[in-house]
Amino acid sequence: MALSGELTATVKRDGKVISSRTYKNLVMLAPRSVFLEPLTEATPQSIVISHFAVGSGNTPPVETETQLVNETARVQKISLAKSDNVVTASAVFTAGTATGQNNEAGIFGAATITPDSGILISRVLIDELVDELDSLFLDWKFTLVNS
Repeated sequence: MALSGELTATVKRDGKVISSRTYKNLVMLAPRSVFLEPLTEATPQSIVISHFAVGSGNTPPVETETQLVNETARVQKISLAKSDNVVTASAVFTAGTATGQNNEAGIFGAATITPDSGILISRVLIDELVDELDSLFLDWKFTLVNS
């Protein structure tokens, strides 16, 4: 079994789509071991998705990373759902929150609004320029597939 993921980043202004791109992501090493805990631990650790972050780092993701390279904005998730073997999570960086060039995005579990907190579940390089009047919508999808 393998966990694959993708992130769709949509920039909107006044409700109109400025751009929308989908990126494949890398699931980090730390959460993978936690995902297996229910099979071996009586009281497994929980890493429920809680926050999304963007940053200016542009080095390729490495599975051992625990935070973004240079986090610049963080928000709480607005939705989280599971259907069969797919988990989806969404967040919105409202106008003025993620202004500028965003080169990386991350999704975190067991986190707070404090930068670099929680467990980095996934990190992906993105190319999203966000104006101060724009909102950035992030929709993350994880799929468990037979490998």
